[in-house]
Amino acid sequence: AHHMDLPIPHDAFRSRPLSLRPAGFWKGPQLIQDGKALTGKRGVFSTTDDQGQTREVRLQIKNFLDPIPKIVVDGGSAIELAPPLQWYEWVWMCLPACLVFVGGALGGIIGFIGIRAGVGIFRSDRSTALKYVLTGGITLLSGIVYGVIATVLQLALS
Repeated sequence: AHHMDLPIPHDAFRSRPLSLRPAGFWKGPQLIQDGKALTGKRGVFSTTDDQGQTREVRLQIKNFLDPIPKIVVDGGSAIELAPPLQWYEWVWMCLPACLVFVGGALGGIIGFIGIRAGVGIFRSDRSTALKYVLTGGITLLSGIVYGVIATVLQLALS
């Protein structure tokens, strides 16, 4: 998977900067400092700033599909690392969800995987055109995968 760490702009972390590694397909978002992932509990991390003081850094998950949360240091104001996705981006990425209405649980699972992959692509640093092409491809692929699995199941059951 293509990972890009996003630097977290904060005055207390200039010499030991923090960055966010966006959520991957199987992993939640991670806080990175000195090149290592910090361990946290339920999105709350404890780390030391430039002065050696302990700071609490909280990842505010806006939406479980979006791999880039907001960052809150010591209960301060939330730092947005990426602009919120636009409604039309969500509509385009959620096209695989149409499989739920056609294909019940199986369609729902494939549709969810398609959406989650689509969000990851929209949150990557690829060009806008490529994002739409790739997510469109996911939607098509989701439909094909669903068709193949449904056909195999029908043949198996008949």
